Amino acid sequence: LTENDAIVIPSIDYKLESDYFAKSIRSVNERIREEFMSKYRPKPINELSDLKEKGLEIIIKEEEKHHLRRILVINNSDINSTFPSKDSRLYMRLQAKDINGQWRDTEYLPSSWCLNSPHSVVLPANKYWAFSMPLFQGVFSTQLRVALDYNTKSPMTYQKELATIYSDTFEGSVNPGQMWREVPIYYDTMHPYNQFGF
Repeated sequence: LTENDAIVIPSIDYKLESDYFAKSIRSVNERIREEFMSKYRPKPINELSDLKEKGLEIIIKEEEKHHLRRILVINNSDINSTFPSKDSRLYMRLQAKDINGQWRDTEYLPSSWCLNSPHSVVLPANKYWAFSMPLFQGVFSTQLRVALDYNTKSPMTYQKELATIYSDTFEGSVNPGQMWREVPIYYDTMHPYNQFGF
């Protein structure tokens, strides 16, 4: 989904492919790749009026008339933040709390057999990304949140220690199958559920 999309996603009972591509300023080769893969460019945080704290933050804004939620990934600091990605796709996913109170991913992160897919994207200091997420409809009302992995070491290499940041929880609904059912989809280089690409 792009920022201007107003798409109603029908009720589904399987994990949906996450679609959070991010743009950053990188080397010449990576800039060329991201021109084709990325939809979202960093924006200055002075456009925002409701920042809560310094550092990394995820804010969710619901827009019922467009049948979607906005996801704002904000770097309210003086230091660039880096994020692992595959083909510029962030490791970001919607999570739902199941009947036992456990958080479950409702979106999958595609893996790749291509050695050139993994790389880091950079969210510069005092910038933010904006994404869109559909307003899912389901029979199970529960708490939702967005989870995003980020790097805690040097942005120059892919092998880093990872941490996860979460949005505040919010109310929503999903179908139980969204938390566990993995629809078999096969790609030449990308496999949706196997993070190692096997």
